[in-house]
Amino acid sequence: MARRAQERPELNLKSDLLVKQSVAEKIADSLRDAILSNVLKGGTALIEKQLAEEFQVSKTPVREALLRLAQTGLVDFAHARGATVHQLSFKEMQDILEMRQTLEPLALTQSAPNLNKTDLKQLSKTLESAQKAQESGQFSKLSELNNSFHNLLYSKAENQLLLIWLSSLNDRRRLISVKGWLSDNRSAEELNEHEAILSALQAQDYTQAVHLLEDHIKTFSYLVLNHHPLAKEAA
Repeated sequence: MARRAQERPELNLKSDLLVKQSVAEKIADSLRDAILSNVLKGGTALIEKQLAEEFQVSKTPVREALLRLAQTGLVDFAHARGATVHQLSFKEMQDILEMRQTLEPLALTQSAPNLNKTDLKQLSKTLESAQKAQESGQFSKLSELNNSFHNLLYSKAENQLLLIWLSSLNDRRRLISVKGWLSDNRSAEELNEHEAILSALQAQDYTQAVHLLEDHIKTFSYLVLNHHPLAKEAA
């Protein structure tokens, strides 16, 4: 005699936990934008009680938001000081840019042949939006769109661990870009370089696309590591 399957109790999918996660995500997004807009500068204290009052929530989602940003490198936690906005160091920028020069061309080499017409169309739309953000001086939005462009370039790479590593650099990559534009605004030239990469992909010249990406990252790295204010401090 077949046994009846045990009935599963009805789950409340709109639980407080999911609501808190949604609130935490919104708070994290708001703080991320403030950091990348340079409203919250490196070293600024992020006091949970004050943030909870500002966002009109309990301290729980605020702490969750800060932990999310700590995982992406925008927030630091210290026993004595609590949470603070992450302050980039010159060595950290060197390390991140070194990783980019090594990993991103590899990711594009794998991804480029797998990008379809829909992917290329999305890349083009992203650049159009980036152009508008650049012209209006919205650096935080521009860094978000530039980051999306790069992630779309690599989205069809076969090595998933490679994509995870690159994804872990997203926020710090954006922070380096914004800090660089504030000291030497080369965002228009970078957009032109992105356009050239896209044109090579549209022509199915994948070798040229990878070569252009390598030059793009090397040029950016050289300017950051030689002209960024932190470069002078390191020297």
